[in-house]
Amino acid sequence: MPHLNIPDAQLYYEVWGDGPPLVLLHGKGGDHRIWAEQISHFAPESTGIAFDHRGWGRSRGPLPEPWVNTFVPDLHALLEYLHVGRFHAIAQNMGGYTLRAFHATHPDRLSRVIMSGTTGGHIPDAWRERAARAAQASEQQRAQWQ
Repeated sequence: MPHLNIPDAQLYYEVWGDGPPLVLLHGKGGDHRIWAEQISHFAPESTGIAFDHRGWGRSRGPLPEPWVNTFVPDLHALLEYLHVGRFHAIAQNMGGYTLRAFHATHPDRLSRVIMSGTTGGHIPDAWRERAARAAQASEQQRAQWQ
């Protein structure tokens, strides 16, 4: 089982296929295995890289808050170790937060991104405004019922 030893952590990863690098980032409820069904689809045209965030699956290491502050340097270390420059990525749930924060510090590294079930922490102003209006309407209804 391939592991990358970095200061205070050990990251599990798998690499398969041939072609441009495609990094798969799992969500909070899973680990690298959530991508098992997609590997056969991506492998013929991509060098797939699936890894477990520290504290998940087969990776080990402490999880200081906020986690993403640890996940970004972990991802960077893994990419450097595997000699990956620019890459495509698919991020699910929590993986979207890692990818968005990684992009903020390494914007030249990402080619294409698919975010699945995640905003990566980005909430458009229009969504914030709708949420504020909905909360205000709920409060008004509650006040009427009392």
